Amino acid sequence: MKKLIVLINLIFFNYAYLHAGNNDINMSKEIFSNIILNQAPEATCSDSFYKECFDVSHQDCLKYMGITFEICYKAAEKNTTVTDSSTLIEFGNYGKRIGNCAGASYEVIMRQAGKINQKCLKSPSNK
Repeated sequence: MKKLIVLINLIFFNYAYLHAGNNDINMSKEIFSNIILNQAPEATCSDSFYKECFDVSHQDCLKYMGITFEICYKAAEKNTTVTDSSTLIEFGNYGKRIGNCAGASYEVIMRQAGKINQKCLKSPSNK
């Protein structure tokens, strides 16, 4: 799960670098939702940790990771104060909450389906 948080942060900070080079810029909720719902599942499923620890195809990873991100995004959206005038740092913190939720949920789904690799059973979220 720590890997997921790192990936989400990289996506946000790449956005900042490309658009302004700093973290004080604003991001629209539309761009944020695109990152969370479209880019984060792809980046996560392309990461070596997820390829090594979960015995699923890339397509299945995208399917289930997409579902967990969508559910977690909708749940977090109900309790957020993030607006179109929020800074990248605020969106980053919001993204961390969603990423924590999505990573933990994905891990539970994979454990229940018996799709977790034996070497990652001990503590996959600490890798």
